[in-house]
Amino acid sequence: MKARTIISIMLLISLSINSQDWVEFCPSETNTPTYNLLSSTDTLVEFNVIIPGMFETPIDTFNRVNIKEHTRLDSVGFPEIPIVSFLVAIPDCNSIKDFV
Repeated sequence: MKARTIISIMLLISLSINSQDWVEFCPSETNTPTYNLLSSTDTLVEFNVIIPGMFETPIDTFNRVNIKEHTRLDSVGFPEIPIVSFLVAIPDCNSIKDFV
């Protein structure tokens, strides 16, 4: 009985240490980014990316942020910035203007 109590306490402590907090940017049903295609023609692809928030994990003197199911920049000496990426097909035409 005593061993079970100690194991339960250790489990609760380890879960609270490794817990992540949700930082919400906008109200949403999901916590993963959504991609909405607004229009697509042979000369234009217009889309909207909505990032409802990200997870925050306190580590010593800083907080690590990440977006579920996505990667982050991990170059030595630089901040670990979350990356949301996906592929977009560029139409085959002579004059393409990109708007970011």
